[in-house]
Amino acid sequence: MYKNIGQLCLEKGLISEIQLKLALEHQKKTGLLLGAVLVKLGYVTNQEIMALLSEQREWYYNESQKQEEVSMQEDELAKLHIAVIDIITTGINPDSGAEIAQLGILSLDGTEVQERFITNIKTKKPLTDSFKILYKIKEQDLTSAKDFKEIIPSIAKYIANKPIFAFNIQSVINFIIHNYEKARIPFTHSEFYDLLTIWRRLHTNAATGYLSLLQMAKEYQYPLAKPYNINDSLNAILYI
Repeated sequence: MYKNIGQLCLEKGLISEIQLKLALEHQKKTGLLLGAVLVKLGYVTNQEIMALLSEQREWYYNESQKQEEVSMQEDELAKLHIAVIDIITTGINPDSGAEIAQLGILSLDGTEVQERFITNIKTKKPLTDSFKILYKIKEQDLTSAKDFKEIIPSIAKYIANKPIFAFNIQSVINFIIHNYEKARIPFTHSEFYDLLTIWRRLHTNAATGYLSLLQMAKEYQYPLAKPYNINDSLNAILYI
């Protein structure tokens, strides 16, 4: 059964019924997504919302039913307004000094790309040899790029009031929140969906374990190969 983010928070004991009622009233006034309202009001954190959505995402899926197909009709797809985000980073963990080198956002209406935002981001540390082998990014492109704080208004524009989809969503949002916090700007978005998780639900016979974007592209016979850049990876995600 479909449950919105408010119901899920209520069931987990993260908010009270009164808090949910207040959040719904605030949502009507602001037009924001309910998850964003709950975070903005201080009732829950981004991390709590992400953990909750990782357990039970807002997709119509019932594992007790035999091979239930998770799909949408064309007229339903046409109504979707979403943002697809990808990042290229210099490492795995931002808390250990890894930085975002490139960021890209696709703004989709249904299956059509309406806008594409791609930018380099200035890094403080020199790029490693292994990074240069994997990605088509030149060091001089990053040293002359904008700081993350300078592109926050653009990020806000392209993700405003849209659910965010990404490959390995937890890593992507972790890096983005980390950089928002460094800039001392609150990140209030809270509707996140992991494309790999969705893909696994659609393909119940798929191999378990982590799949990289390169492995996924190979699965679909999409020509993504090293070295690549953020534009290449966004095109691969869109194809997959």
